[in-house]
Amino acid sequence: MDMMQGRPFSGKTLERIEKFLASLGLDYDDGVEMTVCACDEEGEMVATASRQGAVLKCIGVSAAHQGEGLAASVVSEVVTDAIRAGLTHLFVFTKPSNRQIFDDLGFFPMAETADVLLMENRRDGVKRFVASLACPVRDGVIGAVVANCNPFTKGHRYLMETAASQCDFLHVFVLSAEKSLFPAALRLEMCGCFSALAEEGGFPALTVSGWEVQQAAQGRRNYTVLTLEMLAAGFPGAELYLAIGSDMLLSFDGWYRWQDILRLARLVVTSRNVGDDPLLHEKAKQLDATGARILFAPVEALPMASSALRARLAAGERCENELPPLVRRVIQREGLYRETKGDEDQNDSETGKRACAQPPERSAL
Repeated sequence: MDMMQGRPFSGKTLERIEKFLASLGLDYDDGVEMTVCACDEEGEMVATASRQGAVLKCIGVSAAHQGEGLAASVVSEVVTDAIRAGLTHLFVFTKPSNRQIFDDLGFFPMAETADVLLMENRRDGVKRFVASLACPVRDGVIGAVVANCNPFTKGHRYLMETAASQCDFLHVFVLSAEKSLFPAALRLEMCGCFSALAEEGGFPALTVSGWEVQQAAQGRRNYTVLTLEMLAAGFPGAELYLAIGSDMLLSFDGWYRWQDILRLARLVVTSRNVGDDPLLHEKAKQLDATGARILFAPVEALPMASSALRARLAAGERCENELPPLVRRVIQREGLYRETKGDEDQNDSETGKRACAQPPERSAL
């Protein structure tokens, strides 16, 4: 057998890999960073494995060569490459039928559905991370909010306050993807305004988590479902709720493993566009016929496009009515948004009618 490595492959070799995986009912991921392929004496591809950061994926062996140890060979090559890159806590997406292969390679199961098995090479690694989280509540209603915060507005804050008031504890996760105008670390810092709220007293317990930012820093790709699986593993007695905006609900069936998200947590939807309630309820029925997994939070929608705020900030406005003081200080200190046109964020709605929720007559901090 001949082994080939690509970082990643392109052209005709990539086409061969995609065709080979398709013959096994698998897809090739565009984010792959390196791939190992095994070919027989006639040059036919018989096995392949890839890596994206610390995640092993796109692993397959032809039916004619099952049981020859090829999976172990290509995966070992990828694992060695990851270790050389400084990545030691590794994860693998594979089919449940391949569990024994990865058991033998030192991987341990984290979560499993009928179609997908997620494993890691540290026993209870994610559970140990969850145990280290600053969370005094281990049972009851545990909420989670995943937000981009570009920038963090008073609308974001009110939505999180509302979510926290319905939970025994709330985790706030800042998206790790570096697709915004400034790094995730600064967006995470902006969420520090919750500390001031906690000092006021009477504010529900919550923590701002750097979990997704840390995962990205270690080369791991994140999906919301993985964050929820991490929480479910760490808080087995808790009932999970995930707060999302109305635009997210309308595109929810395009999310990675959205059915598993509904299984792991109830969605709490807040309206971000004035007058969109009928459309939202219709979409909820399509996603969950039982009506038990998607809930709606009663908030008042206030049209406030993040793109418009960025344009105002670029023009030199302070946006004091929309942004908490800590957020404004970070923006001023780092000189953020000065060169922006207000329309770069890929998370904005194409309609330009994005809105955030705000309570009526709420005083500004």
